[in-house]
Amino acid sequence: MPLYHFNVEDGRAYPDLEGTEYPDLDAARTEAVRRSGMLLHDNAVSFWGGHGWRLIVTDHAGMIMFTLHFLAVSSPATEHYGAGPIPPAH
Repeated sequence: MPLYHFNVEDGRAYPDLEGTEYPDLDAARTEAVRRSGMLLHDNAVSFWGGHGWRLIVTDHAGMIMFTLHFLAVSSPATEHYGAGPIPPAH
C-alpha cells in the first residue's frame, strides 16, 4: 500500500515523519479532510488569529500529491459587532 505523509505548515513546519499507508489517493484525500477537520476543531479560537495554514500531502519519496489551504478572513463589518481580530494565543 502507498505511504502518505500529512505535513502541516503555519509559518513553521510540522512534518509527518512516519506517514500512513492508504490504499489509494482517494483514501488519502479523505483522510486529509478528516485530519484538517480535527485540526480546525482543536484550534477553533486561534484559527481566527489571521494566520493561515496548509496541509501538504506527499508520497513516500516526498513528491507533493496535493495541498489543502486554510485561512479565516473576517469582514470589516464584524468590527461593528465587537468581533474584531482575536490576538494570537501565547
